[in-house]
Amino acid sequence: MTSTALRDAIADRESAELPVYLLTIQHPDLTGLFGQVEGVTLDGKMLLASGVTSNFVSRGQTFIAFGFEIDLPEQGRAQTPVLGLRVDNVDQRMTAVLRSLTSPATVLLEEVLFSSPDVVERAFVNLELVQSTGTRETIEARLSHRDYSDVPLVSKINSPATTPGIY
Repeated sequence: MTSTALRDAIADRESAELPVYLLTIQHPDLTGLFGQVEGVTLDGKMLLASGVTSNFVSRGQTFIAFGFEIDLPEQGRAQTPVLGLRVDNVDQRMTAVLRSLTSPATVLLEEVLFSSPDVVERAFVNLELVQSTGTRETIEARLSHRDYSDVPLVSKINSPATTPGIY
């Protein structure tokens, strides 16, 4: 549930309030890049903020100012919602980081107001980076929840071969 202040800030182009998107990308492969790539923490998280011109502190964590756009999914769709992510003006290190990941990264997308950075207005949790493509200047990615529709509900299926006593 979003606050009235956030809804007003999004709807009003002349609003004095500024919404800020915070992106946390987490993966075990990122731990080795601490100190080499700006925004990567010791515990394997990359912290980025969009909508600000300088680094942004929220809840004691410093997010690196980085231009990115989020395409939110449409309301009421029957399939698993997919968010689009576009990061502009990337350097070669950022592209190398995404290409080096051996499995999907976990992504957290949060929205806060500039005036109250410690209050999360809206959050998209448990997202996975399911696909990414990049050029020298731009990275585009799809973020989605894991699709469990093809996973069996039970771990054992009863058949004459596995449980002959009930047949």
